[in-house]
Amino acid sequence: MAAYRRQVDKWTNAAVHDGVDSFDELIVFLPGVYPPVVAESLTRLLNAGVLTRPQVRRVTRRLDKSQVRMSKPPEQVLPAPIPSITIGGTPSQRSRFCWSKCST
Repeated sequence: MAAYRRQVDKWTNAAVHDGVDSFDELIVFLPGVYPPVVAESLTRLLNAGVLTRPQVRRVTRRLDKSQVRMSKPPEQVLPAPIPSITIGGTPSQRSRFCWSKCST
């Protein structure tokens, strides 16, 4: 998880330095990253001195804090994986089954 946070921090820092002007624009710039994770990244970058307070204020000036409140601990920010369909039988039977579904 730490490596993911570092990567998000890197992307967030680049986006802010590229001139992103709002939190909504920042979320668009970082597809696939949840808004609460981006908000935490901004806080980490500010605390580390990578971003200045005016830079963070510029990006978050129209941000409604209630919209990015974390409802889960940071370890659970990614959605649960979608379970795969379980198909019994031998590998060749599974292949034939999948092929039959694709060819219909």
